[in-house]
Amino acid sequence: MHTQPEDGLEIASANEIQRSSAWVPPLTGDSCSSDNEFLAGPESMTDEELLEELSRFENEALEAHRGLQEGAD
Repeated sequence: MHTQPEDGLEIASANEIQRSSAWVPPLTGDSCSSDNEFLAGPESMTDEELLEELSRFENEALEAHRGLQEGAD
């Protein structure tokens, strides 16, 4: 695939091709992100946010359980 009169690799084009066609697994972020950016994960969640989500989950589980008990009565 010779599209240039000179020998060698055009680095800018090669990097663009890699960025645009490289597979990025789900939930890992954009392949074009800079090295200074970090991927947000469970460690980025605050204690308050975690407690809120656990409370919401417990409430949903209790409501579902109550609904099953009422349906059986």
